[in-house]
Amino acid sequence: MSATFQRINHLWCFRNARLLQDVVSGMLLAQSFSIGVSLCFQLYQVVTARGSLGDVLKYAAYMSVMVTELGVYCWFGNELITESETVAESACYCAHGARPVALRRGLLLVAVRAGRPLSISAGPLYVFCREAFVSVSSNDTL
Repeated sequence: MSATFQRINHLWCFRNARLLQDVVSGMLLAQSFSIGVSLCFQLYQVVTARGSLGDVLKYAAYMSVMVTELGVYCWFGNELITESETVAESACYCAHGARPVALRRGLLLVAVRAGRPLSISAGPLYVFCREAFVSVSSNDTL
């Protein structure tokens, strides 16, 4: 595989990840906000519920589904970050040794461009990763 092809392939992946971020960022921000508001309303319903245990379980089941939905976004966002970090490590590892100079330059260029990992975020507020999910779902934030 030539260095030019690797460089073009990496640029294609980088552009598509940026396009994906631009397209879904606003939607994910709105969805995260609506999940947060809905969780607040559901918790209010649980606290003020004078009804049966069935009502409380219904609200709890709905809240667990919403938290799971947020967890799926965070899981795959974390996978994107992890995989994009391994691109830089792999390119640096491959750039050593008895490789042609053009290939080493191309790999080093890929390593430099991949130095900042790709991620998916909800607008400018937070990046979807496991740490964000833990901070949102932990008891410290309540």
